[in-house]
Amino acid sequence: MSKFNLKKITSFILDLIFPVYCFGCGKEGSYLCQNCAEEIIQTTKFFCPVCQKLSFCGQVCPSCQKKSYLDGLIWVAPYQNQVIRKMIYSFKYEFARKMAKPLASLMAKTILNSELINLFSPKEAWLIVPIPLQNKKLKERGFNQSELLAEEVSNQIKIPLVIGVLIKIKNTPSQTKLKERERKENVKGAFSTKNINLVKDKKIILIDDVTTTGATLEEAAKVLKRAGAKLVWGLVLAKG
Repeated sequence: MSKFNLKKITSFILDLIFPVYCFGCGKEGSYLCQNCAEEIIQTTKFFCPVCQKLSFCGQVCPSCQKKSYLDGLIWVAPYQNQVIRKMIYSFKYEFARKMAKPLASLMAKTILNSELINLFSPKEAWLIVPIPLQNKKLKERGFNQSELLAEEVSNQIKIPLVIGVLIKIKNTPSQTKLKERERKENVKGAFSTKNINLVKDKKIILIDDVTTTGATLEEAAKVLKRAGAKLVWGLVLAKG
């Protein structure tokens, strides 16, 4: 029996024992049914991630470009959206790996169903890079949620994924309970790059699950720009 068939059988058995329910309506069969996915109000107006003023597709506005390594930020929905919030929590802290696909589908839809897709053409010029997880958290969780999201987004929008080019070299406390200034200091020097020839002269889509102050994305963008990346955009599920 092939590994693929064994995986399918195992998944089928687990679904029988532990049925999956929609986080929106409670209907059995999927983490997010089609009706509830369509009811999630996805962001259509984006803002400069630095000054929060309305900007085209979330681009960093001209007056803020010297203050930011990020070139823009795209998000699916506000973190206040209860369905998105519950799904992200379960994905990260209840180890529901299968939730990566429906969540990533929302991310892909945000790009594919809008003028944003024009920003990422030609696709050959772009790479998808996930925010890496520190080793301790990776061992505890067993997976990097941003990497799983990045894999699915890559498959759906047909932009190549590169894993391992951005690495976490500093174990940092969770950003969740820190203030804005503390968050910036917390992630300072947290990232490095390997195989910089892979990102040199490339345009990067940085994938993460949630952003609040943008400190993590900004620090990662700084490292990628210093490695030779032309542009760095952030794509996240939710913005706090």
